[in-house]
Amino acid sequence: MGARVGGGTIRLCSTNAVSAASEASLSHLKGPSNTPLLAEHTAQMFSRQVEKYGDRCFVVSLEQRIRYSWNEVWEKAQSLAAGLHQSGFRKGDKLAVWLPNCAEWVVTQIATAMIGVPLVALNPAYRAHELKHALALTECKGLLLRPRLKSSDYFSILKEVLPGMDAARPGEIHSAYIPTLRQVFMLDSHDHHTPPPSCVVPYHDLLIDRPASQLLQQIKSTMMHPDDIINIQMSSGTTGLPKAVALSHRNILNNGYFCGERMQLTDSDRLVIPVPLFHCFGLVLGNLAAMAWGARIIYPSAVFHSESCLRAIETERATAVHGTPTMLIAMLEHAKKYDCSSLRTGIAAGAVVPSEVMKALVREMNLSQMTIAYGMTETSPVSFQTWADTPFREKVETVGLIHPHAEVKIVDPETRKLLPRNTVGELCTKGYLVMQGGYYGQPDKTRETIDEDGFVKTGDLATMNEDGFVRISGRLKEMISRGGEKISPAFVENFLLQYPKIKNVTVLGVPDAKFGEQVCAFVISKDGETISEGELLQFCHGKIAHFQIPRYWIFTDKFTTTANGKVQRYLMRGDAIRMLGL
Repeated sequence: MGARVGGGTIRLCSTNAVSAASEASLSHLKGPSNTPLLAEHTAQMFSRQVEKYGDRCFVVSLEQRIRYSWNEVWEKAQSLAAGLHQSGFRKGDKLAVWLPNCAEWVVTQIATAMIGVPLVALNPAYRAHELKHALALTECKGLLLRPRLKSSDYFSILKEVLPGMDAARPGEIHSAYIPTLRQVFMLDSHDHHTPPPSCVVPYHDLLIDRPASQLLQQIKSTMMHPDDIINIQMSSGTTGLPKAVALSHRNILNNGYFCGERMQLTDSDRLVIPVPLFHCFGLVLGNLAAMAWGARIIYPSAVFHSESCLRAIETERATAVHGTPTMLIAMLEHAKKYDCSSLRTGIAAGAVVPSEVMKALVREMNLSQMTIAYGMTETSPVSFQTWADTPFREKVETVGLIHPHAEVKIVDPETRKLLPRNTVGELCTKGYLVMQGGYYGQPDKTRETIDEDGFVKTGDLATMNEDGFVRISGRLKEMISRGGEKISPAFVENFLLQYPKIKNVTVLGVPDAKFGEQVCAFVISKDGETISEGELLQFCHGKIAHFQIPRYWIFTDKFTTTANGKVQRYLMRGDAIRMLGL
């Protein structure tokens, strides 16, 4: 997750230049520490908020026609926690959640925290290969799923992973590849057409209504610590099979708290969450930020739909909304039909938010206090964020300032030496937010990502100005190398987005026998507009360096993205190579 802005041609400074720089002018900062870190676990924090907000509405799931108060969510979480405990789940066992956005997500998030069971968040878009990998890697004991979603039949997928499940009884699933997996739970649903396998336990049968005080006492006696792992997020896997990022209560509770602080969130706010809950954007920046500040959570639909989101904003008088730029652009196409005057803030993350898009968000959706966030799953996820009142220029050109209790440095990717301010290098972050458990089951990959001083190597190229604002220039591995010149895709994308007919653009490198790589641009035009290669070449001429001008132009109506809206450049690069016959 993270905005990618500006940059141009990158030239790394020499070691001599670094050594000549004074300590004060180096790209190294620590965030403020005047606000103490939360030192509690998720269920403790939620219980504290329940005492404060009680019967006030906490969760609205519009597609499900559900409204739960803080008390009701707590009661349902206790019922689920008791059911899981009675089904044999104990501290350290893992429960995978393979669901779209729904009210049961947040109930399960709290219930698993009550009994110390790490929740493994799975992408509903997973097919058999990815599901099998995730369940085996994280050593899950149970799986909670919905039978169907749109064209996806999840039992059919699961049967590919567990071919013997039809013959198994509840709690007695056996798989040679996933030896820890014993139980499958099914969310109550009217969208399955055939009876589930006999080993599947319906969600409502798992719940224990008004659990006995003795059982609750057993649950409460579970010894938990803020540094216990409670959430395992599967990385987005844009370059291969996902890794399992193990996050603690301390990691995600504090990150949600500080994200809400930057938004200036209060208990009067109503936050629309169209971003997926299986991703940190929804789970931490959405659910936990709202919990920490007493705000209301609104889920417009199971999966993102722009007009469902806008209807939710209008009917619920929402004050905040999260989204990737792709989602926000989709909302803007219909925003004039809806009353968005109640909005003021939210978080945009996942990619660059072009200046014109930010202006439109203020003009059409009243998002004058929208914040920009940057981070990655491995840092819980946010490390940089603008404030609600950060000046417009910094919102569209930077990812803001370092979060509290975090540390940042920008280093030469080869020598690992600190660089002076305003010099491009690799961004590295450190602090409470670094994944407590590393990559689950993959210690070698953890050591590759976290250096000997505890900094996460983000793989992002960035600069830091004199005021500490950080600008992301692109990915270390995405830099285009054309005839010895290093070209930032983000710089070329930002430039092309100024062309009035272009709605969105992705720039990447493709192989070239003479130069090593050439620049290729995928272009989406605005509705009703037709763009020619000639007019774009004319637009570029004299405004950017000749080697930055795309050699190839591919006009399309959509990009290949992950479920959370992140462009999958490596797949698009393969598409370009095939289309262009390279």
